[in-house]
Order: sequence, then structure tokens, then C-alpha cells
Amino acid sequence: MLCFGYLPYRNEPLFTLGPDFKYPLVELALFNFAMYLPMSAMSAESAFTVVYQFVLVLQNLFFIATVLWNPGMHPRNPRKHSKQYLQMICANNKASAICKRCNIILGSHARKVSHCSWCNVCVLGHDHHCVWSSKCIGRGNLYLFYGFLGMTVVSV
Repeated sequence: MLCFGYLPYRNEPLFTLGPDFKYPLVELALFNFAMYLPMSAMSAESAFTVVYQFVLVLQNLFFIATVLWNPGMHPRNPRKHSKQYLQMICANNKASAICKRCNIILGSHARKVSHCSWCNVCVLGHDHHCVWSSKCIGRGNLYLFYGFLGMTVVSV
């Protein structure tokens, strides 16, 4: 998972890219080509064409935002997640608050956080891993994903 644009006060990235981040770019190009082909036969002044173009632009924006936005990766604090601290947590019998796969402390959100085996990160409010956007869909980008799905249904 590629992360950039960190928020200094929360120690979590604003933008992330999934493990296969090249595929959404190819999908976006192919989808736009396939959707704009029928428009070339339509009249440019028609109200339907204008509305259709507007929906396609919104769909592209929602897709790009879904691909880029942080899905809710759990914050990582290097000082707090050191080996010594994790051993101390385990010694105090609080091992259930640690993700055993990525060694981060889940804290008070332990029930809402789930580990994605595709991206190898813990995501708050994890819904699923989307193969089309090549990343997790979670608390941070769920409504953007719903917007993308809604615009896709409207455009078809």
C-alpha cells in the first residue's frame, strides 16, 4: 500500500494507493472510451447528451476519489508500536487489542477494525477489498464508493 499526504495530527495518510494501483488507471481509460463512443453518434446540443456527460464526469471523479482516498487505515505510531511496547501489552494480558498480522494496537476500535489480507493493513470499518479500485473499501472511502456505484448505475 502506497501512502502519501500524511495528516500531522492523526499520524495517518490522507491518500493511499492499493497494491495493484496501475489497473484502475487502465480501467478508467477503457471505461471512458467505451462510454464516450455512443456519445459521438449523438447530437451535441441535446439535453440528454449534456446530462450524460455530467454523469460520466461525476462517475470519474467518484472513482478517482475512491481509488486515492484513505479507506480508514488504522493510525500507526512508531513509538507506540515498538517491539518493547507490544511485549508489554502481551505481558499485561491485552493481546486481543493487537492485530497479529501487522502488529498495530487497535485500541478502542478493536471491534470495528478488520485486517485486509490483500493489502496487508488494518482498516477501520472494513467493508470489502474492491478489485476494480485495487484497494480496501472502509470508513474513509465507503460513501465515495457508493457515489461511484450510483453514477455507474445512472450512466448505464
